[in-house]
Amino acid sequence: MRISFSPPNIYFVEGLPKETYENKDIIKSLGFRWNPTLKHWETTDIEIVEKTIDKLPFSEQASERYKQQKGIQIQKIQDSIKIDSDIEVPAPTGLQYRPYQKAAVEFMINHKHVLDADEMGLGKTIEVMGYINLAKPHNVLIICPAIAKLTPWVREIQKWSIHPYKIHVVWGADNDINCSEGTITIINYDVLGKNFDALSKYKFDLIVIDESHKLKNPKALRTKFAMALEGNKKILLTGTPILNRPQELFTQLQILQHPLGQSYWKFIYDYSFVQPVGKSGRLILPNETKLPELQRILRSTVMIRRLKKDVLPELPPKARNLITFDYEASPEEIILLKKINEMAEGLDFENAIRKLRYDKEFFGEIERVRHEQGRKKVPYAIEYIKNLLENEEKVVVFAWHHDVVEAIANAFENVAIITGQTPVSARGEIQNKFQTDPECHLFVGNISASGIAIDLYAASNAVFVELDWTPSNLFQAEDRLHRVGQEDSVFIDYLVTKDSIDTWLANVIVNKQAVIEMITETKNLEEVQVREPKIDNNTTKFTPDWLENLIKQQAELERTTGIHPKVVIRAAKALDDLNPDYAKILNNVGYNKFDGQFGHALCYLDSGKERKYLTEKMHLKGIRMLRKYKYQLLSIFGENDQEIQKLVNWTEPVGLM
Repeated sequence: MRISFSPPNIYFVEGLPKETYENKDIIKSLGFRWNPTLKHWETTDIEIVEKTIDKLPFSEQASERYKQQKGIQIQKIQDSIKIDSDIEVPAPTGLQYRPYQKAAVEFMINHKHVLDADEMGLGKTIEVMGYINLAKPHNVLIICPAIAKLTPWVREIQKWSIHPYKIHVVWGADNDINCSEGTITIINYDVLGKNFDALSKYKFDLIVIDESHKLKNPKALRTKFAMALEGNKKILLTGTPILNRPQELFTQLQILQHPLGQSYWKFIYDYSFVQPVGKSGRLILPNETKLPELQRILRSTVMIRRLKKDVLPELPPKARNLITFDYEASPEEIILLKKINEMAEGLDFENAIRKLRYDKEFFGEIERVRHEQGRKKVPYAIEYIKNLLENEEKVVVFAWHHDVVEAIANAFENVAIITGQTPVSARGEIQNKFQTDPECHLFVGNISASGIAIDLYAASNAVFVELDWTPSNLFQAEDRLHRVGQEDSVFIDYLVTKDSIDTWLANVIVNKQAVIEMITETKNLEEVQVREPKIDNNTTKFTPDWLENLIKQQAELERTTGIHPKVVIRAAKALDDLNPDYAKILNNVGYNKFDGQFGHALCYLDSGKERKYLTEKMHLKGIRMLRKYKYQLLSIFGENDQEIQKLVNWTEPVGLM
């Protein structure tokens, strides 16, 4: 048995021995799919092919093709981290692109669709303008948050475009939308639905989606509208391609027409662990061992991402600090915090938050107490900010609640303030006041309204009085200061109160970046290299040692116990299907509360895929356990199922472990 190749791009298993279930299941578990026409197992995925190198020999043609494809993949990965390019990109007189921005333009030219995931603050808007100047698309649609329509999009188009495009900004339900040739149309997410019928009449040469992570929810109308619009080329921009979990990438991959965006649950099972929760819920945890593979695939197909520390070594670093105010927490806060710790025990950050949100009444109580904490912190925060301002340096303050923002702003004079209630048309002027007015030393804004699409690099001090439940929203807000144009180290202070909910949240958030980095940062790219497959020109059918040993092990378990492992798995799955609540409800079906976890493990791997084989220990323990459920199993399978009859009436042989 070996891996062979058929042009143009199909690898298949040749010389497969007798098609027992074991043979099929193992080949299938490697990722190969059955071709009923050619009657062989095949794949076009280079990642699947690479997994077989240690298991099966290759034909010479398959080996040469693999090495050629792997070399191309490595070059594409290198292109996704390039920080310079020789490409000539036209720019207005007096302006020039940074070297890494030219590399991004080259990447956009060489790829049909693009996920530009450069770190926040590197100038992705300018990179898109470079592409537009070079490619000169006939008509362009830009979808972005409302705050970004005038600043930065209109500003940067007017500044960087070398072509006489007409700029049309859509503010509401616009009956005069004209997206004909020579027009750049800018629309925000909130009014996309109101104008969808008018927009859908056009096929755009280029669609740009700014802050594309806002489309993470496949059920949201904004996501459905964005997916339905036609464009010859689509460029997605986001400094945070995932906010918390890998599955948040899926809708973006769908929009980019990426192969990974074809099946939601396949994507989930490939890169996450899925565990049942409650009657019909699921707990989805990142599979960190698979995330470097996901990054390789993204970088070799659609994603470009560079970090500020790599392309702007002269940009000083960020420094985060927790500043704790020592005031006595109320008994109510102490009780809530204790319950939060109990509920979150053993869970990662995202799933802890999901569990808290699931109890709507309890989560509402948490939010009410956090709001009270925010108001309590105002006098402490004002005093802290006054001390910073004594150094005559500009300071940026972020909070969550409007009344907290206003209470802080009202304590100072000549303050720049932006909240969700600030008209979008006025925000650019407010930003410019803070950036350029030497007498305006303080900017105060709420995280959601001021955390994206504005520049605040005139300051190098940021203070967070309140926090957001989503870490990436805080990092985006930080990068309003830490971006191109910043000349000083950025000092970020998180103000928290001792033994409070905010303390718990802040400690988690400040240290929370691992999963995101596994998918996006180059330091987590495993060393990618072309491997040398073992060549075998003999097409005689044979079974490789690893496969033969596994098949023999299952047969040996049947010989020693009289029960084949597949019977144990079949019975375990039948009971597991009746046990979605893990025996939380007493209903006399499925497993009892002691057996539920092991029963589930008998039929499913940690990845969520169905189990095909058992170890000796699991096999014996499974038989012993399943005998207890004799009457349920006979009720499910019937008296005539001889394999189940043998299982439930099993007598343990002497001498078994």
